[in-house]
Amino acid sequence: MKKIFILILSLTLSRFIDGQIPTLLKDINSGASNGIGAFTIYRFSNYGLFIAYDGSLSTQIWNTDGTTNGTTLIADFPLGQTVSSPQFVDTINGYLILFAGDSTSGSEFYSLDENLNLQLLNDITPGTGNSFYAPWVKWRKGNNLYFVTDCEPYGTEIWKTDGTPAGTEILLDIQPGPGISNPYDFTPYHDSLLFTAYDSIHGEEIWITDGSTSGTYIVKDLSSVGSSVGHDIFNCKMNDVFYFSAKESPGISCSPNNELYRTDGTFSGTYKAKEINPSCHGSNPEDFFLFKNNIFFTALHPISGRELWKSDGSDQGTVLLKDINPTINTSNSFIKYLWQDSSKFYFLSGESYSDKEIWESDGINTNLLIDIYPGIEPGVFDCCFDFNDLHFFIGNDSVTGNEPWITDGTTSGTFLLSDINPGIDFSNVIINSNSIWKNSRYIFFMAYNPIYGYEMWRTDGTTIGTFLLKDIQPGNGSSFNRQCQVINDELFFIAEDTISGMELWKTDGTTTGTYIIKDIIPGPTGAFENSSAKFNVFRNGNYIYFTAGNITPNNVELWRTDGTDTGTTILAEINPDTIGSFPRYFGRYNNNIYFSAKSDSTGFEPYILNLNTVPGIIEIKEKQFEVFPNPTIGKFHISINSGDQNQMQVFDLNGREILSSIFNTTTEFSFPDNIPSGIYVIRVFNSKVIFTSRISLTR
Repeated sequence: MKKIFILILSLTLSRFIDGQIPTLLKDINSGASNGIGAFTIYRFSNYGLFIAYDGSLSTQIWNTDGTTNGTTLIADFPLGQTVSSPQFVDTINGYLILFAGDSTSGSEFYSLDENLNLQLLNDITPGTGNSFYAPWVKWRKGNNLYFVTDCEPYGTEIWKTDGTPAGTEILLDIQPGPGISNPYDFTPYHDSLLFTAYDSIHGEEIWITDGSTSGTYIVKDLSSVGSSVGHDIFNCKMNDVFYFSAKESPGISCSPNNELYRTDGTFSGTYKAKEINPSCHGSNPEDFFLFKNNIFFTALHPISGRELWKSDGSDQGTVLLKDINPTINTSNSFIKYLWQDSSKFYFLSGESYSDKEIWESDGINTNLLIDIYPGIEPGVFDCCFDFNDLHFFIGNDSVTGNEPWITDGTTSGTFLLSDINPGIDFSNVIINSNSIWKNSRYIFFMAYNPIYGYEMWRTDGTTIGTFLLKDIQPGNGSSFNRQCQVINDELFFIAEDTISGMELWKTDGTTTGTYIIKDIIPGPTGAFENSSAKFNVFRNGNYIYFTAGNITPNNVELWRTDGTDTGTTILAEINPDTIGSFPRYFGRYNNNIYFSAKSDSTGFEPYILNLNTVPGIIEIKEKQFEVFPNPTIGKFHISINSGDQNQMQVFDLNGREILSSIFNTTTEFSFPDNIPSGIYVIRVFNSKVIFTSRISLTR
C-alpha cells in the first residue's frame, strides 16, 4: 500500500509545475452558471477592474487585488439602479469614463473616480432613450476627452467631458436638431483636430476644432452643391499640408468629378492643387504615397487614361510621371505601391490591363525592373514580404508557374528561388501572416510539392538556401503547419503527422533542427486538434504558455513550454477527466495572469496565475515591451509589463498620428485599411515610462 501511494504521488508531482498552479479567483456566479464572458482586466488607478455577472444583478463592474476576498463588486455601483453592459471608454483627470445603461436613463456615459464613486455625466438622450458610443472616434486634449455619440436632441455629434457632469457637454451641433453630422476622420493637426462632417447647408466638408465651441468651424465649402469629400482623406501629408481627392461643383451628368486638393487647415490654404482632367468627370486621384518631397498618386486623364502622377504641391509641379500603358482611356496601369529605399520606389504596374510586373522610379525616370512573364501576362501575383534588404514575392515566368522569387531592387538581383512544384503548376505559396514568417536568418513559408505535399520550406534569399525543411507528413500527405510563432529566433509551429497527430514542433531553420517538441497525447491523436487549443497565448521569461488537449484533444487545459520535451508541462487540470476547462482571454496585471476557464462545478469564472512563483523567474530579465509580428500585414500585438494603464499611438514618418488607443496588457491592434505599406513609429506610455518602437507594414 505504501509503494502504491508513493507512485501516485510521484506521478502527480510530475504532471504539474512546482509552485505555479492557476487558481480560481472567485466563483462570482455561484454554482455551475457562468460569471464572466469576454474577460479583460482594465487598469484604473490602483484597481484591476473587469466585467462580470453574479446572477442577481445585470452585468457589473468588479475590482480585484488578486485575492478571493479582494475581488468585490464596486460598492457605490450602480447608484441604486440596475446598470447593464458597462464598457470602459477612457480616463481623463483621474476619472474613468464608462458607457452603461440603466432603466431610468438608458445607455449613457458615467465617470468613476479614484474612490470608486460613480456618477452619471449627462443624460444625453433624456429619459430612458439610449445614447451611442463610437469607440473608434475619440480625441484627448488638455483636460478634456472628446467623443462622438448619437442622441435624440442633437443627432450624431462631438461631445466633450472632463469627467464631471458640469464639464460634459456637446461641442457644437454641426447639423442642427436631430440630424446626423457624422463626424469622421479625426486627425490631430498641430494643436487642433481635423475631421469631416456633414450639415444640410454645405454637405460633407472638412472641419477643424481647437476643442472649443467657438474654435469649431468648417474650413472651406469646396463644392457649392452637395458634399465635396468622403471618408479617409487625411492619409497623405507633405510639408505640413494634406493632399486628398475632393469633388467640385457637379456639372450636368458629371459623377463623380473629383480633383487633387490640398489643405493646411485654413480657408486660404485649402484649394485645388491641379485640374488634371478638365472634363466634367474629373481625374479622381487615389493611391497616394510620398517619396522625396513629392506626393505620388494615380489620376485619370482623357488622353493617357489612369496613370501614375507626381506633385510637389503646385499646379506646375503636378505632372504625369509616365504613361506606362500608352493607350487612350486605359484602365489603371498602377496596381500597388510596394516599397522604397533612399534612391527609388517600386510598384506594380503593367503595359496592358492584364499585365502586372515590378517597376522602379527615382521620381524622374521610371522603368520596368524585369519582365518576369514576357508579353502582356502578369508576372507577379503576390508581393512583397520584406526580409532584411530583400523582398520575397510570388512570380510566374510562364515556365515554372507561381513560385517564390526574391529581389534586391535590381534586375540581376531578381530571380526565381525554387521551382517547388516543377513545371507550370503552382506551389501555392501565399504571402500572409498565416503562411509566411521570418527570423534573423531565414524566411519560412508553406508550399506544395506533389511528392511531399504541403509542408514547411525555408529560404535565406538564395537558390541553394531554399529547400524543404522536413517532410513531416511522409509522402504526399500534408502536415498543414499552422499557429506559427518566432520565439528566440526559432520558429514554433503546430504540425500533423501520422504517428503523433497534431502536436507542437520547432525549427531553427535547419533540417536537423526541425523536430517535434513533445507528443503531448501519445499516438496519432494530437493535442491541438480542438479549435480552442492555441499556441503562445502569452509569454513570460523563457516560457511560452499555451492551451492544448490533455488525455484527449477536447480536454483543453493550460500548459507551458521552454522548447524542450521535459520543459513542456501541464499547469493544472482545472476541469479534470476528459472535459477540459478551455482557458481563454489571457491578460497580465501586477505580474499575475488573469484568464477565464470553466469547470463543471463553477462554469466560466476568472482564474489567476501568479508569475512570481515560476522557479528562477526573478533571475530572468523579461522584456517589458514587445511589438509582434513585425513586419505585419495589418494586425499586430503590443505586450507590455508595466503594471499601469497604457496609451498607444502610431505615427507615420511625417509625424501624423494614424492610430491611438488605451489598453492594459497584451492587446491586438489593426492598421486602418487605407494606410499604405511602410515604416511606422509606435509610442506607448503610462505614468512611469515611455516606450518607442518601429514597425514595418507590408500590405
